[in-house]
Amino acid sequence: MLLFFASLALGKDPAPAPSTQNELPIGKATGGTVKDDADAHYGFTATTPGLLTVALRGPGSTDLKLLVTDEDGQPLRDARSDQDLGGERGAEQLTVVLPYPGKFGIAIEASDDGSFQIGASWLPMPEVGHPPDEDGRPAGGAKVAVGEAKSDQLDVAHGDLADWYAFTIKSAGTLTVLTKGTEGDLLLDAFRSGEYHEPAEHSDSDMQDVRANESVSFHVEGGQTVLFRVSTNSSGSEPIQYKLSSGIIPD
Repeated sequence: MLLFFASLALGKDPAPAPSTQNELPIGKATGGTVKDDADAHYGFTATTPGLLTVALRGPGSTDLKLLVTDEDGQPLRDARSDQDLGGERGAEQLTVVLPYPGKFGIAIEASDDGSFQIGASWLPMPEVGHPPDEDGRPAGGAKVAVGEAKSDQLDVAHGDLADWYAFTIKSAGTLTVLTKGTEGDLLLDAFRSGEYHEPAEHSDSDMQDVRANESVSFHVEGGQTVLFRVSTNSSGSEPIQYKLSSGIIPD
């Protein structure tokens, strides 16, 4: 059996980096600055489901990336832009569905210190909405003990795009987390606490040529909390059922 082993070595949970969040300018553009080691952050509160369009322009050679996130900092579906429009590394824009009322974030990442102009427009549209998916955010992740099996499903057609799980580790060792299913294409990601823009490790290995079978293994320390996200590339109308399991080999 072919297994995928990630090389992640996580230490104690790092605290989320502090940031200053500005209000996203709607219907106009305003200037801002960003550093290579500190993202620029903007906030937007939606009172109804709708479509948020964000445009970003930066001068010079600084490479900018644009993300729209939920309240926890997890990028929404299809909410990343690193297109370098017109060959300009600082030219980004996207339109994102905000599916429910609530607070959302806009993050700007940069390869170097630089400046930019950012502007946005908002189109309320209840027809694109669906209820919040509580376990689709890091803060709503199910608490799972190592060795405990969980059965669940994703239902893209009804807004269930991801399931989060939080494991609290009692003692150091090598932790393995796996998903198994028969239908759909699953992705398995591991995250450091508070850092949700990019996974620390990712599996889309399709073990045994089954697209729902994924595995991540790595070394963990006692007392640490590790978060996992099960998501999908599939866009079909049928739910994707899967089983998540885990085990640890003590040091």
